[in-house]
Amino acid sequence: MSNRVVCREASHAGTWYSASGSQLNAQLEGWLSKAESTIRPARAIIAPHAGYTYCGACAAHAYKQVDPTVTRRVFILGPSHHVPLSRCALSPADIYRTPLYDLRIDQKVYADLWKTGLFERMSMQTDEDEHSIEMHLPYTAKAMESHKDEFSIVPVLVGALSESKEQEYGKLLSKYLADPSNLFIISSDFCHWGQRFRYTYYDESQGEIYRSIEHLDKMGMGIIEQLDPMSFTNYLKKYRNTICGRHPIGVLLNVSTTEEELSRLVYKREKIIATLTDPETQTCKMHCHGDLINYLSCGMILTAFGYLVHHRKTQTSYGRHMGHSSSDRMVPARLAWFFQELPAVLIPLLLMLTSHKPSGTGKYLLLGTFCMHYFQRTFVYSLLTRGKPFPLGVMAGAGLFCSTNGFLQGHYLLHCAQFDDGWSADYRCKTGLLLFYTGMAINIHSDYILRNLRKPGEEVYRIPAAL
Repeated sequence: MSNRVVCREASHAGTWYSASGSQLNAQLEGWLSKAESTIRPARAIIAPHAGYTYCGACAAHAYKQVDPTVTRRVFILGPSHHVPLSRCALSPADIYRTPLYDLRIDQKVYADLWKTGLFERMSMQTDEDEHSIEMHLPYTAKAMESHKDEFSIVPVLVGALSESKEQEYGKLLSKYLADPSNLFIISSDFCHWGQRFRYTYYDESQGEIYRSIEHLDKMGMGIIEQLDPMSFTNYLKKYRNTICGRHPIGVLLNVSTTEEELSRLVYKREKIIATLTDPETQTCKMHCHGDLINYLSCGMILTAFGYLVHHRKTQTSYGRHMGHSSSDRMVPARLAWFFQELPAVLIPLLLMLTSHKPSGTGKYLLLGTFCMHYFQRTFVYSLLTRGKPFPLGVMAGAGLFCSTNGFLQGHYLLHCAQFDDGWSADYRCKTGLLLFYTGMAINIHSDYILRNLRKPGEEVYRIPAAL
């Protein structure tokens, strides 16, 4: 028999959270220092699994209740996002890696769970693709660091369970929750709202959409705090709230133990703060329209391809190729450049101003470079150009392109993209910025050369003949 130790890598490090141990440690310490210990030691906590940029501060309120002096085993129950499961599954790994230190899976408990015949074995690919469990590993490591050699973990991937299955798994795990040295972590975001999730419940009496979602989530939180699995099931049936961790929560609420033991279930109401700013849960005033982004992007690619095919036979009526007999209505070059480029600056800025507390340096850094380029094209290049007047149709087409491009860049970066807090310090980011500024400098210098190829009063440049 092979004694090879199987390790699951921290596959989401560097994207959903920092891959740097020292940087991640500092971030976790900062969030935990601002949270209060109110129900310590917790026997079970419910915390989100989005990128740390969005939920790191919120999760700290739950992990602050963990007492490493009494905890010797940590059960982590997370929902399956990528593979269909009708039961629960266990990991093939022995070790879960984190940027802080490695976490050891309790193989004795795993062996007991295997004997029940109720668990499947997930593949390593499934394990590393899934984020619902991994997002709790760095926080678990941090909360337990003072006793890091004295505890083990029991990761469980929870499928789409029926009510009877939730009861069955709850009964099975009840003996573990009854042991005060065991901690249960339930991984769950709350409402996923929008066409992308096929869920658009809206109670207009609550005001704006995000207020309606907040009210719906708080209603669910209140029911969870009652520790009544039937009430929670009825709530889900009535409102169909897309709580992605509803089955792990259902398992916990069905644990057969005393009310006194379950009274230490922690669900911090501060979780709603992260929910309302998390693009994955779609509760912002303007949420991520992933499908729209995809459709517009594909539309731009297809339009560009069609334009290329069309102009293989037809000469464009623009610039030095424009015929003198063009019957199009003309617009002065400086005015045309200004108005066609302006939307690419204006639309991202408007999206930024109207966003509901957008966060993350990466968003502003990338959007800032995009706006800087188009600011130069709109307010500097347009005033310096001395080219021919534009056909109105060409200006309108360019304006449509810049409007679409500005919306895609602004909306995606502000509401869809996720950036780890340490992303801006990564060498790839620095290399990309260096390439951008180098390219922008070359572009500006090339414009300068082209302008100087025109004699005073000329509207077209003449390429010098070779000697």
